[in-house]
Amino acid sequence: MHKRLITFGCSYTYGHGLADCHVPPNNAGPHPSKFAWPQLLADRLNLECVNLGKPGGSNKLLWWRTVNFEFEPTDVVIYYATFPDRDMIINNDDNETWQMGPWSGLGKRANAFHRYLVQSNSTKTWEYQSYVHIDHAYHHVLRQGVKNVFHFKRKNEDFEHKLPSWATFKFHPVCVEDMVTIKDVALDGSHPGPKSHEQIAKRMSELLPKF
Repeated sequence: MHKRLITFGCSYTYGHGLADCHVPPNNAGPHPSKFAWPQLLADRLNLECVNLGKPGGSNKLLWWRTVNFEFEPTDVVIYYATFPDRDMIINNDDNETWQMGPWSGLGKRANAFHRYLVQSNSTKTWEYQSYVHIDHAYHHVLRQGVKNVFHFKRKNEDFEHKLPSWATFKFHPVCVEDMVTIKDVALDGSHPGPKSHEQIAKRMSELLPKF
């Protein structure tokens, strides 16, 4: 019997900007939103929700949180792949993580990341790095005995290069953006609003197998 829905992703999974996850002017709250699609989907499936998304999270963070989580064979796991051009540093002392992306502020590490991002000029580098992390995370979950594991991406344009032959996970053919027909915006003015999350949860519940 399935008991938990475990979700991984970035701010789109966390629920950044929703009513209970908004610190003005545009910061996220300390906990994932109960109005975000993971909780709404869990309610539809009658499952406990464990939302492991994080604002600014990279696909490396998706992997890191996977290998540091204790799964149960009855879990239903959903990965919402985020933008490939993000990275993460694991601190030496406490295993806490620092997320890096195009938004990163000033500082030596941020400046070095920006230089590398621009100078590499290779979307394939970032996409393949994401594929490695997602694929290893997928195998880790399978080794825990979990059978229901699903992968979604925000939209096809986020990954220009198709999955290589060595990747064993597969993206669901329906991307998340195509699940939303009536788009609204959260309180921060940039993330999906409550209606968008409701549509995502409804469409996912139709696309997933019956548990």
